[in-house]
Amino acid sequence: MKEISELTGPIAKLIAELEANPMISTQVMLDLLADASLTINDVDPFSYFNHPEGESYGRLSVYQSKRLKVLVLSWNPGDFTAIHDHEPAEWGAVQFFGDISHRLYSLENNRVVLQQAATIQHGQMVGVTGKLIHAMGNLSSQPAFTLHIYGTNTEFNTEFNTRVFDLELGKVVMTEGPAFLTRNPASCNVTSDGVTAKGETWNDYVQNTTVWRSKQ
Repeated sequence: MKEISELTGPIAKLIAELEANPMISTQVMLDLLADASLTINDVDPFSYFNHPEGESYGRLSVYQSKRLKVLVLSWNPGDFTAIHDHEPAEWGAVQFFGDISHRLYSLENNRVVLQQAATIQHGQMVGVTGKLIHAMGNLSSQPAFTLHIYGTNTEFNTEFNTRVFDLELGKVVMTEGPAFLTRNPASCNVTSDGVTAKGETWNDYVQNTTVWRSKQ
């Protein structure tokens, strides 16, 4: 992971602005991201398309401090995440460099329910908070990038900061950040059993992840 002193260009400037501001909101984050005018050339140095077969997308940490995390995700056709959130994050944003499929969910009595299915197009920016439950991936025929920024106005007080809803195992687990479709049990904590998905939610999830699973 690169320190801010090693980063250059618009991403380094954006990180410095975020670290200098003690009170960030998602709207402030989006405004600063828009002002940064990032291009695909700014994120390309952090590409990770040759990620291990067991990881369902490329995930590279660009910068991390006690209150800020910046990542670039690389998406081969068929790459997809598990359903997850980023619970400790108070604010954040994602910028899209390519067309990415995005799913929003709610949790109703331990049942994961699909609320929205959309394709977010190249160039768009969306705000996120830790309580957002979602999944994303590349259902197109072209590779893509996404830039992810998550932050808090205090400190991230735990290394386990991503809650993954493992529908196949019917479990909720906390990981150290990744939301891969499969994961190393040694790097996560099981928090509860009994999570389920039915009907449209389950069918959509299976359809989205079929291409990546067929490669395994």
